[in-house]
Amino acid sequence: MKYGVLICIGIMIVLLLFAPYLVIPFSYSDSTIGIRDQMAYLVAVSALFLPFTPFGYTSAGYFQAMGWGYKSFLITCVVNLIRIPICLFLAAYVGTLESLWWGIVAAEIIGSLFGGLYAMLTIRKFLNGGYPDLLAKEDFVMEG
Repeated sequence: MKYGVLICIGIMIVLLLFAPYLVIPFSYSDSTIGIRDQMAYLVAVSALFLPFTPFGYTSAGYFQAMGWGYKSFLITCVVNLIRIPICLFLAAYVGTLESLWWGIVAAEIIGSLFGGLYAMLTIRKFLNGGYPDLLAKEDFVMEG
């Protein structure tokens, strides 16, 4: 997870620094050049949730690997279902397209942090013998 966060921070920095240039291939025609600044802003705002994504996606993968698909599904549901009320609230009270982008970023951060916390608590329970039907800690964790 540590390496995932570091890689995502690197990608975030690149996206923040080069967002205006990265959108040029998608906004070079006369009909799309007018939205180039908005596209660059979207790329920059969206980049802000990248350092949090390893927590959610790694946790979902961990649960799938352990055979706990319902826990992985719960993380995915939280990320996607909290997006709706956040974006509805921002649309109603702020009413700009940019506020919806911030809502998506907020939902991704909250959902990823939920997934990471849920996985950490589950791993702690596992290491303390909380799942006796699974392998013993000694068979799973190498000491030293």
